[in-house]
Amino acid sequence: MFDRFRKPLPNRLRILLLLFFPIMTLMGAISFGMSESVEGLIKILFSVALLTQDYIEVGGVGGALLNAGLIALINIGIMFVLNISFNGLLMAAFFTVFGFSFMGMNALNILPIYLGGFIYSRARHIPFRQVVLISIFASGLAPIVSHGYFGFVENHILGLLIATFSGIIIGYFIIPLSQHMLRFHDGFNLYNIGFTSGLVAIVYTSFLRATKLDFVFDSYIYKDHSSIIIAMVLVSSLYMLVIGIFSAHDLKGRMKEIMGRSGRLVSDFTNAAGLGTACFNMGLLGLYSMLIVILMGGYFNGPVLAGIYSIIGFGAFGKHVKNMTPLMIGAVLAAYVLQLDISSTSVVVPVLFVTTIAPIAGVYGWFWGIVAGFAHIFLVSQFVGFHQGMNLYNNGFTGGMIAGMLVPMIESVRRKKDE
Repeated sequence: MFDRFRKPLPNRLRILLLLFFPIMTLMGAISFGMSESVEGLIKILFSVALLTQDYIEVGGVGGALLNAGLIALINIGIMFVLNISFNGLLMAAFFTVFGFSFMGMNALNILPIYLGGFIYSRARHIPFRQVVLISIFASGLAPIVSHGYFGFVENHILGLLIATFSGIIIGYFIIPLSQHMLRFHDGFNLYNIGFTSGLVAIVYTSFLRATKLDFVFDSYIYKDHSSIIIAMVLVSSLYMLVIGIFSAHDLKGRMKEIMGRSGRLVSDFTNAAGLGTACFNMGLLGLYSMLIVILMGGYFNGPVLAGIYSIIGFGAFGKHVKNMTPLMIGAVLAAYVLQLDISSTSVVVPVLFVTTIAPIAGVYGWFWGIVAGFAHIFLVSQFVGFHQGMNLYNNGFTGGMIAGMLVPMIESVRRKKDE
C-alpha cells in the first residue's frame, strides 16, 4: 500500500525531515506570544545552566520551546551543510541534545564546544563531519561554559574569555577521550560521552575547589502540567511512528530483528533493520516513555523531556522495549526500597535514563538488567556532588561506572558456573 513512499530519499532530504521539530517548538513558542518567549529565552541564555536548571521553570514554556527550536535549527544546519549520514548515531545525537535543550543547553553555551571540535578536526587533518556528532553530544558539558560566563567571575569580560576558552578546550579533547573511555565499559553504556563528560567535569570542579572559587548551584524544577509540552512529546512520537509505517519494508519482521539485538555499542538499527523500522522503534519508545512517566505520576518538565527524547534518539542506536524494561523495573524497585517518592522528578528521571545500560539486559538477560537498574538508583544521586552539576549527563556517567564494574563481575559468575 505504501510502496510508492518507500523509495530512498537523498541524504540531505532525510536530514530535513528533522525540521518538523524546530517548526513544532517555534509554533509553540509563538502561541505564548513572541515577546514573552523571547524574554524567557534571554533568561535562559543568561542562566548558570547547571544540571538542575529546568529551562521551563527558568524561562517559561515559551522561552524553553524557543531555545529548543533554535538549537535544533543550529544542529540541523550543521548536519545539512556537512551532509552527515542520516543514521542511528545522528538520530541519537539530535534527539539527545533536543531533549537537553529544555535543561542546561542553550545557543550561547554549546557553540564554544562545537568550535573546539572543529579546531580538533583541523589539527588532525580530518573532515569535521567525522567528529561533529561527538561535538554535538559533548554539549552535555555546556554548563561549564555558562558557569564561566555567569557563575563566579564578577568581571564579565574575563568570564567570557574563560568560558569560551574552557569550551574550546573541552570540545577539542573530548573527542580522543571518549574514544579511549569506551574501553572502560566495553560498549555496555550507550551514553559513552556522558561517562567521559563526568570525568572531565570532576577534574574541572576539583580545580575550582582547589582555587576556592564558589559555585552557584540553585535548583529550579518545573512542577506543573503543560498541555503544550505533553502534546509536543505525543506528536513527536507519532511523527516518528508515521515515518516508520510509511517507509519501512516488512515492519513486523524487522522489528523482531531489532528486538533480538542486545543494543551493545555499536548497534545502529538503521543499518540492521532499515531507517523506517528504526524510526518506528523510536516513536514506539516515545509513547512507552510517556506511559512510564504517567504511571509514575511525574511531571513533564525539562529533566523528564531530556530523558524521553534521549530514549527516542537511542531508539535508533541501541534501545528497544525488551532491553530497556528490566533496567526500569530494577530502578523502580530500588526507589521503593529506599522509600523515595516515586512521582518525584529525582526518581522519574533516573528511571528513564537508567536505560543507558540497556545492553546489560540485552546481553546477560532480565535478571542482570534488574540488578543493574537497582544499583543505578543507589548511585546516581551520589555522583552529582562530584561534578556539582557541571555534567548534564550524570546518568550516563553513573551508567558507565556501573557497567565498568558490574560486567566483569557478571562474567566472573558466569565463568564459575560454567566450570
